[in-house]
Amino acid sequence: MGTRSAIGYKTAQGTIRAKYSHYDGYVSYTGVMLREHYTDPAKVKQMVELGDQSFIAPNVTPTNDTHSFSTPQEDVIVFYGRDRGETDVDGQEFETFAEFVEYYKDCGCEYFYVFDGEDWIVNDHGAKDAATGFPVFDFVEVVQLKEIVA
Repeated sequence: MGTRSAIGYKTAQGTIRAKYSHYDGYVSYTGVMLREHYTDPAKVKQMVELGDQSFIAPNVTPTNDTHSFSTPQEDVIVFYGRDRGETDVDGQEFETFAEFVEYYKDCGCEYFYVFDGEDWIVNDHGAKDAATGFPVFDFVEVVQLKEIVA
């Protein structure tokens, strides 16, 4: 069973474009991968726009012609559409953070990542502010530090 996550970015218009990622959604894996390999807004957009994926990896584009779901190239993301031939796996667009979290929470996601153009933020298991009911996000590096200290 995978630890599902949703990965997105904030657009210039203020919406969130996002997609589903099936495996290893933990901050200790996906959060690290995003912080180390996805800091260029163009690369983030490319990764999200290719749609739902099996897992995050350092690279979006394979360097060989044999990359697929059954023969994945090491360190390259396996996308449901491009690499598995599936349909209806495109990224989604949301007006608010709350819509983003609720949509993917209903898909079984536990972690919700958003790139704001400079930093990655994450919501853990749909956590909400007690007073407002809005989703609570924190910087990925802060969550990583909290996990180290715990």
